[in-house]
Amino acid sequence: MYYILYIDRLFFLNFIMNLFALSLMKLSLRRTVTRFRMILSALLGAVGYIAVIFLPAVSYQFKVILGFTGISILMVFVMYPKSGLSFLTKALTGLYCFAFLFGGVLLFLKKYIVPSGDGAWLYILLPSAILYLLLCFLLKRRQEAVKECKVTLLCEEKELVLKALVDSGNMLIEPISKKPVSVVEERLLTEAGITLHEEKCRAIPYHSVGKKNGILMGYEFPKILLRTQKEEKSIEKAIIAVSQDKLFKSGRYEMLLHPGLLEE
Repeated sequence: MYYILYIDRLFFLNFIMNLFALSLMKLSLRRTVTRFRMILSALLGAVGYIAVIFLPAVSYQFKVILGFTGISILMVFVMYPKSGLSFLTKALTGLYCFAFLFGGVLLFLKKYIVPSGDGAWLYILLPSAILYLLLCFLLKRRQEAVKECKVTLLCEEKELVLKALVDSGNMLIEPISKKPVSVVEERLLTEAGITLHEEKCRAIPYHSVGKKNGILMGYEFPKILLRTQKEEKSIEKAIIAVSQDKLFKSGRYEMLLHPGLLEE
């Protein structure tokens, strides 16, 4: 028995499915990424998939283990090239989970729908698109539930309770320890009587819109407490950067919390 493969349709479907899986992975990780990197990652995945399929005289097991696994690692690395091994492992796990979920749904539908003809690829694309939109909705609702967080800073028998915004765009990392960095107004620390010791000061480089680059002064706090609607957690030796400018004009929030602190 022979099967006819249409390379253009196979490439297009794989590219779209890659975009779906990568977009959901990004939402679940709460990490921002440029559209260019996401599209490039999906394109590389589709090209690699086609290339692996047509490898001559190679067993299916070899293609799966060395081919598709390697392609997945490349896709994640292209999206997040400067992330650590721990984050890349988490991202790769998320990508596999969403890929297997799409595959499972399509196998289930195949029992009841047998596509044929030139429009057969629509039977794959349309259910996948519906599932993608549903998962996007659920993930965004989940993110909104943890968008706000109450943070208690503990330092030298003093404590400061702040209302923080979990900022998905906050990618600040302390260069040496690679710890996530949150930001608080210096004025609030001064009013609470919290002294910032120079020996615990660390320079935090940052980039922002309207300013090419800059440096924030960060300090290691012995302990901070986080409280969301779903959980409470304690984090030792957290890095907090101080801003001399007001973070929020409305005054609704007093701190920018790194999303990585909720993922740890």
